[in-house]
Amino acid sequence: MLTPGRQTRPLPLYRQRELYQRLGAAVRRRRRECGLACSTLAAAAGLAPSSIGQIEAGEQRVSIHTLFMIAEALATTPSALLPKRLARGVRR
Repeated sequence: MLTPGRQTRPLPLYRQRELYQRLGAAVRRRRRECGLACSTLAAAAGLAPSSIGQIEAGEQRVSIHTLFMIAEALATTPSALLPKRLARGVRR
């Protein structure tokens, strides 16, 4: 919880990588559950197939509106694709 007047620190790079890798894994898992090819998901979300591949690999940052488009194409919610928490103190 944030306390008024308290500054937050930016997420370290290794934690950012973990976030995008876990998001990508969730997208891939849900896409496979839906029986969709990358190209089908890409068309439904208005993205290039290469973008879906990069997102699933955790190599591409995902804007909030892109997350919503992907979630809608996968018939789920954005929160269902986001990790509940990141591992603490684990450097990768």
